[in-house]
Amino acid sequence: MIDKEVVRAHAQERIDELNAGIFIVEISVSPANDILIELDKMEGGVAINDCVSVSRNVEQHLDREAQDFSLSVSSAGMDRPLRVKEQFIKNTGRLVKAILSHGSVEGILVSHD
Repeated sequence: MIDKEVVRAHAQERIDELNAGIFIVEISVSPANDILIELDKMEGGVAINDCVSVSRNVEQHLDREAQDFSLSVSSAGMDRPLRVKEQFIKNTGRLVKAILSHGSVEGILVSHD
């Protein structure tokens, strides 16, 4: 199985080069080497070209001869839960919906910690 931290290092390398406020939300690697990288951006949305650039950098550093894999790089999406600190920072002051065990509540995200 491909090491998730190796994928993270190569993705982060390109993200740092792009210097566009992009950050990694999640990386998963299945036992069948299906790699999924979800990105978000502090201002605005993640462009397709950003996803392509990160994908190419990761793919360039992995050896298909040693291990076959599939790779998908995408934006985290507005319909997905906030999962990392940067997403909470990005969405401070915005309307969010919290799903609770007994229903849901909408409100402005005022702060995070």
